[in-house]
Amino acid sequence: MSSPRMNRRSAIKAPLAAAATTAGAALATPGLAQSRTDLNISLLEGSLRNQELASRLSERLAQTSENRIRLRLARGSDPLGTLSQVGSGQLSGYLGTSEDLMGADPVMGAFTAMPFGMSSLEFEAWIHQGGGQQIWDDVMSQFGVKPILLSDEGPRFAGWFRAPLAGANALKGVRFNSTGLGDVAVQALGGTPVRADSSRIASESDASISYGLNVDMGLGLHRSFSTLVTPSLFQPHRAVTLGINANVWSGLSADDQMLITSCCEAEANSAITERLQQDMTSFLELKNANVAIAAIDEATFVSMGQQSTTAIGDMLMGNSAAPHVFDAYQAFLSEISGWTWVGEALFSVARSNALRSA
Repeated sequence: MSSPRMNRRSAIKAPLAAAATTAGAALATPGLAQSRTDLNISLLEGSLRNQELASRLSERLAQTSENRIRLRLARGSDPLGTLSQVGSGQLSGYLGTSEDLMGADPVMGAFTAMPFGMSSLEFEAWIHQGGGQQIWDDVMSQFGVKPILLSDEGPRFAGWFRAPLAGANALKGVRFNSTGLGDVAVQALGGTPVRADSSRIASESDASISYGLNVDMGLGLHRSFSTLVTPSLFQPHRAVTLGINANVWSGLSADDQMLITSCCEAEANSAITERLQQDMTSFLELKNANVAIAAIDEATFVSMGQQSTTAIGDMLMGNSAAPHVFDAYQAFLSEISGWTWVGEALFSVARSNALRSA
């Protein structure tokens, strides 16, 4: 990350000196703890997917709270401007991926996806059971925000290519459409990260991340690229965040905090199963397309993973105000990966072999 980006942190944190906000003050009054609460939030990125997610969360909150807690979409500025508006109380919160806020601190990318990192379920376990939420809270407290895991877009392929990956140097000179910490990984592997508009991915890049198979096919990537590579390199999953102004959050009753958290957890569970169904259907449709599915060999995957992880760790150590997040993330990943292999991966492999031979 360039130094100008890091200078943005000071600009964002400045409004937090006046942290007593109108919204927070109103909610902090004991007598109003059970009154109606309007959460005016902005989308960090106005995709249809985020709009649908906001709509579902709004409906879930209204129903669960008997219309006491209402979520309303408000117009923010660019992602970093929206973060500043939320921290200063001009907005109640934001909805989107934390990697959109990496200009404030690049470590935020870890709370969306870490290249060669955790799966959706592993990440959720880290946040809810492995101490990740406290670490996340500490990171976001400097910006006046309480972060909540809202959704996860599930497993991803390595991406769309014009040919199978042949060795650890296969990305050298490749223009790769990527996001977040994936940019650092692409650079570490000799590629050039680009951020292509969804309608120009094929013309502006040589390869692209997968946005989830259902979305990929909606974008027509299966018609523009001949090879779908697996397993995931840069985004094993993709988490979505609900960030709430810290004063608004602390002004809510414990019951309402639990209600909002429970609604977010319910939405996360619903989203991952919905995406599984959509991607399964898309995978069946993909069999009729002229696309080759190519697996990265183990030696190549290990080499790429080591190069990428080292580069990301070094970058965060030199540019983040919270480089310890990387160490905590990697420590939990090391602990849980053994169980994932024994408890899930081996079963999946054995089951697939049994079904193919039946």
